[in-house]
Order: sequence, then structure tokens, then C-alpha cells
Amino acid sequence: MGRPVGKGVTWAFALFLILAVAIGAVVTQRAQQAVLESRSGSVSEVILDPTAPGFRAFTEATTAVLVVHTAPDSGGVEMTGATILTPADADIGGTVITVQSTFRGQDSSAVLRETFQDGGLEAVANALAEVVGTGFTSVVALDGEGWASLIGDDLPLNLTVRADLVEGEGDARLVVVPEGTRGFTGEEIAEIVNHQNPSEPTLGLALRHQEVWRAWISQTASVGERPEVVELDGRLGEVLGALERGEVSFRTIPTVTRARNRPENTTYFADEDGIAELFAQIVPFPTEVMPGDRPAVLLLDSTGGEVASEPFVEAITLGGGRVTVLGNSTGEPELVNRVQVHDQVATEVANDIRSQLGPTEIDQVPLEDATTAITVIIGVPLAGS
Repeated sequence: MGRPVGKGVTWAFALFLILAVAIGAVVTQRAQQAVLESRSGSVSEVILDPTAPGFRAFTEATTAVLVVHTAPDSGGVEMTGATILTPADADIGGTVITVQSTFRGQDSSAVLRETFQDGGLEAVANALAEVVGTGFTSVVALDGEGWASLIGDDLPLNLTVRADLVEGEGDARLVVVPEGTRGFTGEEIAEIVNHQNPSEPTLGLALRHQEVWRAWISQTASVGERPEVVELDGRLGEVLGALERGEVSFRTIPTVTRARNRPENTTYFADEDGIAELFAQIVPFPTEVMPGDRPAVLLLDSTGGEVASEPFVEAITLGGGRVTVLGNSTGEPELVNRVQVHDQVATEVANDIRSQLGPTEIDQVPLEDATTAITVIIGVPLAGS
């Protein structure tokens, strides 16, 4: 999560601009110039005076990596769950969200593990992206051996297994991994992340995935440096590095349940409102799932830094927009918040954004050469911010 902006340009924001330039932000000579107040986006053009009227900067989409957990089965490979990883401010810390293999969207016809069987990684990524409202920067498959390789030099991994992992029942019951708190080997980790007990809902397995992430990130962070990960997807490596350098929030994806006759087949339907609110916070600059599904929005501050822009970014994302440019207006300070619609195709989304902002003026301002479909002008703080 980012820092609210106080009066003027805070030291934290100044530090952000310096950091953005240091990591390779491209400075260009264009009329559009602005200030970017992003928790996990970055600046692609910077003007030296971020308080100047007409200042503009472009955003990059927030990184979101999808890890699909897999295991061998009699028919080949099955999906055992998924994890969504996002970095936070300045790539320090972030969020880990685990997803059950029997999760599905309210409008989906199949749970994720069935989607995986039918269409593989791409189908799962598309299904999840549609539900959470953002595309993924990278999609990675991770099986039990992959987990052990990823953890590498941090083995044995110290964590708690809260119940015996078993096969069979009654006299045929066999303990695969006993419960307890201790250091677990790579072979045991492979069982912990893939084994589902008889009659265990898939939530139990998702929570074990979460515990392994939590234990490993904590253990690696305490060492002070991340071990080399061989043949690791670059974006996954970047996000893991961010998670190991700061505070991490661990969540399961918001759901409502619908029980089946067999507990292990319990379906977890998406809690659409809960998911939208969560992802607007952790992915404030989403990637379009389909081209054109999120109209581009220019967010302008008319108050000279008196009002925090962060709640406006979240409100615009919740309303279905995508903030691509942030900056300062050139006129007098607005006495209200204002939405301007430049492309009539975006009118419905503009009205949804207005609903998220509360009392707000909305105007039709057609512009054939506008780089964004909507402009939102900050005049007063949002209620509750």
C-alpha cells in the first residue's frame, strides 16, 4: 500500500521520484507532464517541478504474478491451487493471495481445476483475470519438485503442519507427513503443498500453500539476501525479492461457499464485491483483461497536493477505469470533484466512477485527439479518506 499525500510534495513522494529516475524512468520533451503517486506503478516521464501546473507522468501497470500449483495424477497433471503475488510500494513488501482449486467465478461454468484440465495455464489465467479484474504480468506453473527447488538453500523449512497428512482411512490409514512444528525437507514440502487429505475441502490445501509461502518468505528475509533461483521466471523473481524486503499481507481470495455431498468437492464462489475492493487496493493500476475493457483515465489534482490522490485511483479502478496518466490541472482549484467524458463509449464507466467518488460533477467534453477517454479532476477529499 502507498502513502497518502499530505500538503505539498512530501519527502516520501520526492523519494519516489528520485527512485523512479534511478531505476530508468525515461524523460521526454512532451507537452503532457505530470506527477505519479503510484504504489507499484512507475514513472515513464518526469518533469523536474512536480508542483507545476500541467505536470504529467504516465503509469505502468501494477505487477501481478499468477502461480498455478500442480501435481502429477493418474491422468497426467492436476491443478492443486493457485497463488497471486503482487509487490507493494517501491517493491518493498506486498500481498500473497491463495486460491482454491475449486474456486469459480459467479458466472463461470467450471471450477479452476476443471478449467486447467480443459485448457491448461492460459485458460486458468484468463478465468482468474476476468474475476479479479486485471491481467497477469506473468503466469508460472509450480509443482512439488519446483517448490523444493525454489526454496533451495533455505531447506529444511521451519513451519507448522496443523494436522497429519494421510492416505486412506481406518485400518488402511497411512500418515504421509505427521503434524508438528519443525524443519521440513524438500520431499516433505512437496507433499505438504500437493497432498489433500480424504474429505478435506480444498481450502485446507490453499491454507497450506499460504503457510509455506509465509514460512519461506519470513525465513529468507531473516537471512538478508535472496538465494539464487535457477531457471526462475524473471517477474516471479522480482516479486519474491519485493516480498522478502518488507511487510507482507497473506490472504485467501474472498469467496462464498456452496457445499457439495463430498467436502473435498466444496465449491468456492467468488465474492465479487470483496474481490473488487481487495484488488483495487493491491493492483491500483490494472492490466486490461481484454483490449478496451477498461477506459483510460487522466487523474488531475487541482488542489496543489492538498488532497490525497490514492483514494481516487482506487475509486477509478473500482468503477472500471484504468488510470494511465496523473498530474496537475492548469486552472483554478475546483470546489467539487469532476468527471469529464471525452469518448461517449466510456460514458457507462464514467458514471460508475462517479458513483464511487460520491458527490461529483460530470460533463461531456468530446475530444477527438484525447489520449484518455475520461478525465477526473480532484477538488475535495473523498468521504472517509
